[in-house]
Amino acid sequence: MILPEDVAEAVLFLLRTSSRCFVAEIMMTTAGPSVLHPSIDWDAAST
Repeated sequence: MILPEDVAEAVLFLLRTSSRCFVAEIMMTTAGPSVLHPSIDWDAAST
């Protein structure tokens, strides 16, 4: 689960950037297996 403090830091980052800066997207994911890190069955992969 993403902590509220982490979301707050992302919001502060956006508030601190200048008006000349365009942030198209902020992606926040949890640590560990996820969409960005698919789980791999290493036992099946080695055979």
